[in-house]
Amino acid sequence: MTRTADYKPLRFFLITFAATWLLWIPAAWLSWRGDDNLLAGALMAFGLLGPLAGSAISLAAGGNRELRRDFSRRLFDLRRIRPAFVPFIFLFMPAVMVVAILVSPVIGQSLDQLAVGAEFAIMDGSPLMSLIIPILAPALEELGWSGYGIDSLKSRATLFRATAIFAVLWAMWHLPLFFVKGYYHHSLWNENALYAANFFLSVIPLTFLTNWLYYKNNRSIPSAILFHIVVVLSCEAFLVTNATKCIVTVVLTAVAVVVLKWDRGTFFGTANVVVPSAASASPGVA
Repeated sequence: MTRTADYKPLRFFLITFAATWLLWIPAAWLSWRGDDNLLAGALMAFGLLGPLAGSAISLAAGGNRELRRDFSRRLFDLRRIRPAFVPFIFLFMPAVMVVAILVSPVIGQSLDQLAVGAEFAIMDGSPLMSLIIPILAPALEELGWSGYGIDSLKSRATLFRATAIFAVLWAMWHLPLFFVKGYYHHSLWNENALYAANFFLSVIPLTFLTNWLYYKNNRSIPSAILFHIVVVLSCEAFLVTNATKCIVTVVLTAVAVVVLKWDRGTFFGTANVVVPSAASASPGVA
């Protein structure tokens, strides 16, 4: 027995944006005061809970018990991850970084970027946050994005259209970070507006690849979490310049286009998200 899930995408994204922006906007203001870094950091950390809050509230308010069970199955059943996709999850993004670095001398960048950095520098003056964010942020985000968000959009559109909409929303969700003094996104804007624009552009192919991976692995939330973590760690581990990250975006876009053409059925197939009942759920079936 199966049925189409009753998702509420508007409610989810309104809750998610409100729960995050109402914390990140004050964090941005505090970051410029200079004497409230601890409080600003706490607001930044709690703001990461926005997607999870949107997912939890939407699942609780929906009155759909099977939808909540489906979330639990997708979160804890690692058998949903297909072995053939494990190398993609862990090796794809490091490979993209290496390719981009090898190409980067064309634009005057050094191959010294292949060296691995001794530490992350996501937030100036806050080594603890710089260490936590690469792991914590992807995990918390995907509990919302893969836990509810992308399925809610796909329930009303093809995966291609749902992913295009989600890419825009995901990029906009990061917007307050560009106003947090000392934060990675703010440093991009300070260095060159082109690099800030590249961040938003890079979200598009990454969203298509992440959602493709998610659906090819039976809507496995851990597959999306692991891939997201590897993406962030790969971008921070290498001594890659922001100019080279523009090449990374080009490589990601090329791969996303190939995947779109090769697997059109996944992206342009049925719009409905069907939630299996507990009796019929099978982790080995897409």
